[in-house]
Amino acid sequence: MRKLLLQLTQNSDYVRWVQFDQLDEKSATLKEGTLREAAQESKGCEVWVVVPSVDILFTHVKMPKTMSQAQLERAVPFAIEDKLLTKIETHHFVIAKTPLSDRVSVAVVARERMNAWLKLLEENGLKATQIIPSIYVLPVQDRVWYGYEENQITTIRTHHHEGFAIDNSCLKQLISLRLQEENRINPNHLIIYTDVHMRSNVDWNTLPITVQTQPFQQGDLIDFVKRLGSKDYINLLVGKYKLFSPSQSIGHLSVVLLSLALLWLTIKAGGNIGQYYALSQQQAGLEQDIGSLYKKVYPDAQNVVSPRLRLEQELKQLDVTGGGSIFFQLLNKIENSQVQSRVRVIRMGYENANATLKLELQVPTFAQLETFVAQLAANNLSVQQSKANSEKGVVIAELIIQAGGT
Repeated sequence: MRKLLLQLTQNSDYVRWVQFDQLDEKSATLKEGTLREAAQESKGCEVWVVVPSVDILFTHVKMPKTMSQAQLERAVPFAIEDKLLTKIETHHFVIAKTPLSDRVSVAVVARERMNAWLKLLEENGLKATQIIPSIYVLPVQDRVWYGYEENQITTIRTHHHEGFAIDNSCLKQLISLRLQEENRINPNHLIIYTDVHMRSNVDWNTLPITVQTQPFQQGDLIDFVKRLGSKDYINLLVGKYKLFSPSQSIGHLSVVLLSLALLWLTIKAGGNIGQYYALSQQQAGLEQDIGSLYKKVYPDAQNVVSPRLRLEQELKQLDVTGGGSIFFQLLNKIENSQVQSRVRVIRMGYENANATLKLELQVPTFAQLETFVAQLAANNLSVQQSKANSEKGVVIAELIIQAGGT
């Protein structure tokens, strides 16, 4: 599928983009303009968005090698808490896929900033499949740092998943501090890409490192596109933000529907259900839940072999025959409405006596909540809204849903 690589800048009215089919495409041409102009060229494309690294903290921490990815995701935020200026819950943490020995790399960005980027893209008709920090625009090489300067901010990549971006007025001091870090293997020099049309306010000769400057050329853009093919970068669209990724939304909704339908299968097998709390979006935790529910649905099974596959087959059969309880029918209609809305289910309860489904959910805006409710009504569902409040830049709402719209 054709891709559109879009670079956001500190100036939200100005962006750069390039389209390409192949990672080694020689004909890719860099364009500049507004987000609206970029959106017009994004039709039929996956949109990869590069965001300013000045809004992101890149750091690392030593953790036991035996910890799983899920364990790291729970533990790392507390391990680096002393490096944060605000509370842990106000930040979004992304751990590099391949930790280097016992040193785990992590990118940290304020949830407020993530929400702002997503809102900006949405308002201009764009949906990102990946959001990539701008340090990954730069090459990585042993004993060499790479950087570029734009709008009096310099971005520098120091290692695979490490780097920083800072105002030029503080650049000298920060480089000095980085060079003095314990156990750091210092670089031989720093290569800075410059724009021939831009006048720098930095005297590169005064920095505490040897600096080589070279103009940015078309070939450098092609090299960047090739680097993306290696997957050696952090994608910020994970965790709670994974739902925002169009390329992953169908799979994510299928997993959500599967987990909810598993609860219906538990009811059918004689179990009681109170409320299902979506405490974790992590695949490992979900797989464990699926295995546990599999044992409840098939108590006579001696071995749990591919529980997901067997339960997915059950769901397909229900879908083909149109069978299942009102609970499953409600879920099916809700999923159809979710496809058109950016809705995240936080908590769910089901009352079998009156066939009522209660949802607590999160949506980016009140307008999208209204759209979701209208889509439910269009699916012949009766919807009552018990509350809707704006909290930390998103809308938290509670809905009571029954079959049979008015």
